[in-house]
Amino acid sequence: MVFFVSPFRRLQRAYIEARYSEHYEITAEELTYLESEVQRLKELVARVCLLRLGSA
Repeated sequence: MVFFVSPFRRLQRAYIEARYSEHYEITAEELTYLESEVQRLKELVARVCLLRLGSA
């Protein structure tokens, strides 16, 4: 299983900056990219959880 750190760090940074900075901006393109990465992460977590629940 491969985990991409860079997209997660980018999402984490966006969350922190958007929450604590009035000057944070994100382009539609960046938002679309992050949205697709969140969807991939969600699917990965669901697969791992189902595998672990199946082996419990």
